[in-house]
Amino acid sequence: MVLPIRRRTLLVAGAACAELLVTGRALAAGYPEKPIRLVVPYPAGGNADAVARAFAGVFGPRLGTTIVVENRGGASGVIGADAVAKAPSDGYTLLFTIVSQLVTPPPGVKVPYEAFKDFRPLVGVSTNPLVLVASPALGVKDMQGLLAAAKSKKMAYGSYGEGTTTHLMLQALSMQRKLDMVHVPYKGEAPMVNDLLAGHIQMGLVSQGLTREYAAAGRLVPLVVTAQKRSEFLPQVPSAVEQGVNVLDWTYAQALFAPAGVPEAITTRLTFEGIAAASEPDFQAHVRRGLNSPWGGDSAQVAAKLRFDSERWKTLIEQSGVK
Repeated sequence: MVLPIRRRTLLVAGAACAELLVTGRALAAGYPEKPIRLVVPYPAGGNADAVARAFAGVFGPRLGTTIVVENRGGASGVIGADAVAKAPSDGYTLLFTIVSQLVTPPPGVKVPYEAFKDFRPLVGVSTNPLVLVASPALGVKDMQGLLAAAKSKKMAYGSYGEGTTTHLMLQALSMQRKLDMVHVPYKGEAPMVNDLLAGHIQMGLVSQGLTREYAAAGRLVPLVVTAQKRSEFLPQVPSAVEQGVNVLDWTYAQALFAPAGVPEAITTRLTFEGIAAASEPDFQAHVRRGLNSPWGGDSAQVAAKLRFDSERWKTLIEQSGVK
């Protein structure tokens, strides 16, 4: 029987991956010999922390060791990432972070590492776009309605703070479409959403979880998902690319990194065991319960996402006019 081309391609790719995994295991014989430290550069209890802990729970057994999650928050992720960049390149200290965190320096913070030089991408674990929402009081139902309204009257948008991606994306949109919008910075999502619900501001970029909750109650109107395609959790909401607002195409992605210089045999082992862990049904179900989409990207895909985010950040800085 002749197999369809797609199936034959998948079988060949699967065989190649299996061969590389066996090779990686052989070359990394003896690793790991002790627990692995997984640094999450954010406080405990957040989205990244929850996904990292679930991932460690399936990744550790595949490697035959314990993975200890360590939260090292501060400076928008810079402190924890720097600790991993300066750790020994022996495969016993890894970083679980939002990919864009490595290439989007917070305002006024000098980043002591170079993303492309000091880190080795390993595994893409999950993705999570934001949603541009509007206050029902604005009276718009879609992106076209918002753009038309913003050209006829002054309105305010909120962000998670000056110089954050939520600020730069909407400021770039405002500049690009010649809209009359005022930026109102907040110290995070919660206070911004409170003002959105109260009608003090007219729009903002909000997480999928809060969007679903408040949209179902009629308290927020979802307009566009910041991604190239629609979200599995909000299938009725068009994507940024679909709506022709590519400036809003920036999806948060969470991935595993190692310090640069970790031996190839060890990174090969970590990558393939990590992809297998990220593909486990129970883990993917856990990820989806947190309204994240499973990814399972390999090191090349994570590196490509890092490059995309770096270029998008530079473009947003240029298009937004924010210094």
